[in-house]
Amino acid sequence: MDPDNYMVEVRQAVAAKHIERAGVKVVPGQAVTYVVAGIGGLSKAIPVQLIGEGSYRLEPYLRMLERAAYTIIAPILEGFKAIFSTVRVFHV
Repeated sequence: MDPDNYMVEVRQAVAAKHIERAGVKVVPGQAVTYVVAGIGGLSKAIPVQLIGEGSYRLEPYLRMLERAAYTIIAPILEGFKAIFSTVRVFHV
């Protein structure tokens, strides 16, 4: 599908349009790797082939890392909380 035919501006389509404007043909099913750049949302997806130093935003990636870490760590902490809530400490 031609990236210009997308009804919704998904990041992959936006990045594919950037690639085609740079003179590279994008074919249906082709993977398009991009980074989030600029201040806006979806319209700021830049393909990795066209990235310049400092042209991408770090904040979205830090938020994704924070959510991923929480997803992994939260159940472990809950397990520790459950274990330690059943342990009784005796003072002599």
